[in-house]
Amino acid sequence: MIDFQIGQQYYGFCLKEYSNIDDIHSKGYLFEHIQSGARLFYVNNKDDNKVFFIAFKTPPEDNCGVPHILEHSVLCGSRKYQAKDPFNELAKGSLNTYLNALTYADKTMYPIASRNQKDFMNMMDVYLDSVFYPRIYENKEIFMQEGWHYVLENKEAPLTIKGIVYNEMKGALSDPESILNNAISRSLFPKTTYGFESGGNPDDIPNLTYESFLNFHRKYYHPSNSYIYLYGNMEIEKQLKWIDEEYLSKFQKKDFDLQIPLEDDFSSMVFLEDTFSVNTKKDSIRNTFLSYNVRIGKSTNPTLIFAWDILSYILLETNASPLKKALIDAGIADETECWFDSSSYDMVFSIITKKSEKENVSAFQNIVEKTLSNIVKNGIDKKLIKATLNRWEFYLKEEHFGSRPKGLTYGMKLMKSWLHGKSPIEPLCHWNHFQEVKTLALTTNYFENLIETLILQNNNKSIVIVSPKNGKQDYIEQKFLKEMKRIKNSLSESQIEQLVLENRLLKEYQSTPDSKEVINQIPFLQINEINKNAEILPTQKVQEEYQMIFTPLDTNGIIYSQLLFNTSCVPENLLHYASLLVHIVGKLDTMQYNFEQLPLEINFYTGGINLSNDIYSTSKQNYNSFITINGKFLKKNIKKAFNIIKTILFETNFNQKENLIKLIKSAKVTSENYLQNAPHLVGISRSMGHIAMGARMKEEVSGITFYHFLIKAEQEAERNIDILISKLKEVYSYIFTKQNIIIAVTCEESSLHHYKREIKQLYDMLLDKPSLKKQNYQFSLQNKQEGLISSFKVQYNIQSGNLEDYGYSYSGKLAVLKTILDLEYLWNSVRVQGGAYGCYCRFLRNGNAYFYSYRDPNIQKTYNTYEKMAVFLEKFCNTNVDLRKYILGAINAIDKPLGNEEKSNLVIARYLTGITPEMQQKERNEILTTTIDDMRKYILLLEKIMNQQNICTIGNNEVICKNKELFSEILPYI
Repeated sequence: MIDFQIGQQYYGFCLKEYSNIDDIHSKGYLFEHIQSGARLFYVNNKDDNKVFFIAFKTPPEDNCGVPHILEHSVLCGSRKYQAKDPFNELAKGSLNTYLNALTYADKTMYPIASRNQKDFMNMMDVYLDSVFYPRIYENKEIFMQEGWHYVLENKEAPLTIKGIVYNEMKGALSDPESILNNAISRSLFPKTTYGFESGGNPDDIPNLTYESFLNFHRKYYHPSNSYIYLYGNMEIEKQLKWIDEEYLSKFQKKDFDLQIPLEDDFSSMVFLEDTFSVNTKKDSIRNTFLSYNVRIGKSTNPTLIFAWDILSYILLETNASPLKKALIDAGIADETECWFDSSSYDMVFSIITKKSEKENVSAFQNIVEKTLSNIVKNGIDKKLIKATLNRWEFYLKEEHFGSRPKGLTYGMKLMKSWLHGKSPIEPLCHWNHFQEVKTLALTTNYFENLIETLILQNNNKSIVIVSPKNGKQDYIEQKFLKEMKRIKNSLSESQIEQLVLENRLLKEYQSTPDSKEVINQIPFLQINEINKNAEILPTQKVQEEYQMIFTPLDTNGIIYSQLLFNTSCVPENLLHYASLLVHIVGKLDTMQYNFEQLPLEINFYTGGINLSNDIYSTSKQNYNSFITINGKFLKKNIKKAFNIIKTILFETNFNQKENLIKLIKSAKVTSENYLQNAPHLVGISRSMGHIAMGARMKEEVSGITFYHFLIKAEQEAERNIDILISKLKEVYSYIFTKQNIIIAVTCEESSLHHYKREIKQLYDMLLDKPSLKKQNYQFSLQNKQEGLISSFKVQYNIQSGNLEDYGYSYSGKLAVLKTILDLEYLWNSVRVQGGAYGCYCRFLRNGNAYFYSYRDPNIQKTYNTYEKMAVFLEKFCNTNVDLRKYILGAINAIDKPLGNEEKSNLVIARYLTGITPEMQQKERNEILTTTIDDMRKYILLLEKIMNQQNICTIGNNEVICKNKELFSEILPYI
C-alpha cells in the first residue's frame, strides 16, 4: 500500500485524516471525494473478511415508511443489473459472509462482506449501481410490490392492500414490545424525526405516493450525502480508482447540510398511553408494560455510550441490580429490563417493567425516582461496579459479534459519530473509552453523577403505559374492511378499471422471468474458484474416566467450557421440571453466595456462566437431550470460575422460596417473549415435534408446551411451593451424575492441563448412580394440522416432514435444492407475489425438512404454493439451467466464518451426532458435483412431504378461522 499523505489527492479522493487504531489492530484513513462530495473511510488490517457499505442520511418526515420501502426497492434492478431482484441473485450465487440492507431511524445502510476478492468486488458493484441508478423510475411496479398497492383482481372483488414492507410492518408492529418501543419514541420526540416510524406504520404507508417515493431518492441518494466504508485486507488504491471511475466521477458535489433537528427541551415529564391486542379478558390481567424514558445525550460521545451501556447493566440486568431489586420486591411487576438506544443522535435510556398493571404507574415512578435518589446519595456498591466492568472488559477482549462480521460491527459503531459530522476514528478507540469510564467509575462518583444530572434533574423524559386491550385486533380489522369498502365505493368506473389493470400489470411483471441475458449481467464465480476441501476443526477425544472433547484454538487466553448432562434418565412426569432448572440454577442462592452476590461473582471472574437445554438429533427416532452448563473465562481465573460452577452445581439452595418464585415468574416472561418475538421458530419446532422425537423433546422443554407448564408452575409455587421444591430436588438427582456428564472444552493447548485438573475435582464430586436407567418417553407422533390463534396481524405458515418416512436419506445435494427452492420459487411466489416478508425451507442431517413463511398475509395461498413445489422443480429441471450459482449458494451456507464460541458449539454438535470429517467432506463433494438429474430425484420427495399435510399456522384469529377447513385443531397460541 502506498504511503498516503494528509491533504494529498488519490484517484479523485483527498485524504483528510489518518490514525493508527491500535485497539482494533488497524489503521484508519478518512477520504473525501473532491468532485462528488462523498466521504470514504477505510480501515486497513489483515482481516480477510472484507466489508463494504454505503450509507445515506435518510431522516423520515412522516410515518409512511419511505426510507424502508426505498431500502427494499433500490435492490430491485439497476442500470447495469436489470434483473428484477439482483439482491436475490447474489444470495443464490455468491460467497458472501454478509448481504443485507438496513433501515435505521435516521440512516439507511447497504452492507456486504466476503472473503473472496472477486466476489467482494462483484457485490460492491451491484450495490453501488443499485443505490445510484435504480430502476424505480421506469418501473412503478417495484414501488407497488415492495411498498404498497391496492389489490383489486376484478371489478366485483373486495378492495384490500398488499405490499412486502406493508405486511412486514403489520407483523413488526403487532407485538407488544414493538408497540412500546414506538410509543417511547413518540413520547420523547413529538416534533422531530425520531418520533416517526422509519419502517412505516401500516396505517400511514398507504398515504405514500409514488412521486414522493421517487423524490425521496432524488433528495437523499446522492454521493454528497453518502458514507462509504471499506474494511479489511485489500488493495485500497485499486478500490479508490474503481469507485471514482465507475461511480463518483459521474456526479457533481451538492450542498447537503442535513442536520438532524434536536427536540425541544421539555418543561416537565410527558405521559403517553397505547394498547396492544389480546384475545381474551384473561390475557388482560397483569399484562401491562410501564416504562420510564429519558433523553440522555448525544451519540457522538463514545465514552458516554460506554458509560450508559455499563450503567444500564448495573441498574437493571442482574439480581444484584438495585433498581431491578426495588421494582420486583415491591411486587408491581414480574420482570424488569433496560433499553438503551445509542443508534439515534439523541440517545434514549428506558427502564421497563413487564407483567404489571396500569394502576401501578404512580408507584412505578416513585420507586424509580426514590431508588435512583438513594443511589446518588449512598453510592453504587463498588463490587457491583467492578464486576460489571470485568464483564465488559471480557467482551472487548473476546471480540465476539455473533453472525455479523467484525468489520461490519465496527462500521456500525462509527456511524453513530460519523453521520453527525464527527470523526469515524474516535469510536473505534474503545479501550481508551473503556479505561476512561473504568477510572472514573472506580475513583469518583461518575455513575452517580450521570444518574443525578441526566435522569433525576432532566425534564426530557416520559412515562409510557402500554396496556392489553381485548379484541383490539378484531376492531382494527373491521375498521380496515369498512375503510376499504368506503374507498372502493368512492371510485369511479374508470378508476376501478385502472386499478384492475394495474394489478394485472403487476402480476405480469412479477411472473415474467428475467431473460438469460439479463441474469447473466450479474457476475458470479466459477466452481473452480471454490475451495474443494471442507474446513475441519481440530478435535481431540481426551482419554479419561469421563468423556471429554478438546478443541485446540487460538482463543486469546479464553477458555470455553461446556458440561453436558444427559437428561435421558429423568422420568417423563419430571421433564418440565428439568427444563425449569435451566432458568433457576446459576441464578438462585447457593450456600456460598446469596441471590445478589452470585451474579457479582460470575461477572467478576468470568465472561458468563449459564445453563441451556440442548438437543442433538440423528434421526426421526434417535436423539440425546442435555442440560448444559456453559462457561467462558480467562485462564488466570480458572480456579475462581470452577469454584462458582461447583457452588452452582452442588450448593443451590432451593429453599430460598421468595427468590425461587421470582425466577419462575421471570422464566415465564422470558418464555412468553420468545413466543411473541420468534413465532416462526416456535412453529417450526411445534410442527416437527408431531413427526420426530428430537423435535418433540425441544417443544416440550422450550416451546409452547413448556410455556403452558410455566403458567402452572407459577400457580403451583403460590399454592404449595414445598411440593414444587421437592420435584426440583428430585429431578436434580437424576441429572447431575458421573454417568451423565460429557465435557467439551475449547482453549489453547497451554490451558488444557489447568482445565483437566479442575474438571477432575468437579467430576469426583458428582453423584455416582450407575443404576439409573434411560427412560422410554411415550411421545405419540402423528401428523397434525394446527391453527394457533394469536393477536398477530400476520401469519407464520409451517409445513414439515421427515426424509425417513419417504425412503430418502440426507445428502449435500439437498443443500443445493434448498437454494433453488428458497430463491427461485418460494421467494418469488410467497414473498414477491404473495406479499410475505420471507419464506424459506431447510433439509437437516437428521432427516427433518420444513418450509415456513414469515409475516405472511396469507394462509391457503401459501400452502397451495408449497403444494406446487414439485411441479416447479419438474419444470426447473427441464430447462437445463446452469446450477453453478445454486452450488455457490449452498457452499456459502456452510462456509460462513465462525467465532471461537460458535466453533466450540459446532464441535460438540458434530461429536454428539456422529458427524466425522469424512462425512463433512462427503457433503461438500455432493454439493460440488450436483447435477440436474440429482435435483430431478427430489420431485417425488416434495410431493410426499406435501401429501403428508403436517402443518402448523400461527396467526391472526380471524384469518385462521376463515381458513378453518385447513385445520384439524384450532388452539390458543399463548
